[in-house]
Amino acid sequence: IALTDDPFLGAEQVAGDLLVRYDRALAQVRHNALDGIQPSQPDRVVLTWQPDGSVATAPADDRAGTILAAHGFIQDPHSGIYRLSGDDTQAQARALREIGPQLDALGIGTALQHPAGRHAPTSAPASMPPAPAGARTPTARTR
Repeated sequence: IALTDDPFLGAEQVAGDLLVRYDRALAQVRHNALDGIQPSQPDRVVLTWQPDGSVATAPADDRAGTILAAHGFIQDPHSGIYRLSGDDTQAQARALREIGPQLDALGIGTALQHPAGRHAPTSAPASMPPAPAGARTPTARTR
C-alpha cells in the first residue's frame, strides 16, 4: 500500500484495505490448520487419525480440553488443536480408551475418523491378476 504524508489518510487506507486482507488471510490459515480435522460440537469430540499416526481433535469446550490434556494430548496454542502422539501406540490406545468414559460422564460423545481423502481398509478380496495370454497360434493370411 502506498501511503501519503497525511497520517490520517494513511491510517484509513491501512484499516480499510490491509487489515481486511489480513483478517481474511488469518481465517484461511486457521481453516488450513485444521487440515481435515472436523471441529467438535459441545456434545461430541471428533478425533481424527493423522497420516503420521497421531490423533488430533479440536474440542468445543474447556471441559473436554482438560480431559484430553490429562491424557497426553498437547494443545497447539495457535490453532487450539489437541494432538496425541502416535510414537507409543500402547499409550495412545490406553489414552483413547480412558477419555471415552470420562467425556461420556460429562455428556460428551466421541467419534473417531480417518482424515478426509483417506479411506478405511475394506474387507473386499484383492483383485486377481489377469490370466496370462494363451499360446499364440499363427493365423493363415489370405489375400
